[in-house]
Amino acid sequence: MDRRPPVQVFLGVLIVAVGVIALLIQLDVVDLDLGQVFADWWPLIVIGVGLVALVTVPRAWVGPVVVDRAHAFATLDGVQNALELAGSNGDAVTFAGPGAGPRVTAATILDDLVEAATRNNPSSNTIWRTEPVPAVALRQPPASGWYLRASGGDISAADFRLVLSDRQCQSTHVIECGRAVVARTAHTSWVVIEDIAKTLRARGHEVLVLPILEGRAT
Repeated sequence: MDRRPPVQVFLGVLIVAVGVIALLIQLDVVDLDLGQVFADWWPLIVIGVGLVALVTVPRAWVGPVVVDRAHAFATLDGVQNALELAGSNGDAVTFAGPGAGPRVTAATILDDLVEAATRNNPSSNTIWRTEPVPAVALRQPPASGWYLRASGGDISAADFRLVLSDRQCQSTHVIECGRAVVARTAHTSWVVIEDIAKTLRARGHEVLVLPILEGRAT
């Protein structure tokens, strides 16, 4: 018999625990408002699933990004949520809409947990086959445009441009802002950007590096 993946085991135990608590409430053994409990603590469920996924198999790079004003995500505000999926051919599909309140969100998460726990049901007619992404590719940001900020020490825009050109990294903007210099680069790999950051730090500068979520040409 094949061993169940840890994420599925975690979800199964969680669902059983929720069922047991609900049964105890119905039998008046415990006095709890299950809806309020989930409304208050549902983020812990998400954190738990994420931690189990991280411990088992690295699945994606997670980190802050700078959003280009031309990107669809730049228009998001308030409770708006969005998800962008890219296929193997590079075409992207974006899903966006308003978020829900805490109680509705908690119910939706439970529904997602049940669906995730039963997705490997042999009776399903849908068979998903995807090529695994190499783990090393998920441990660093993908190639993109970059926002770079160097501060501390004596640095000028000319010095910054020289470091970029030495690594054959093209920049679209290099601007002095007070005692710091900021730059936006063209599409560049993380390996090159990491080398630039190490060079600047070796010279005594504090460096901030963020990938840019760039808008697609229409």
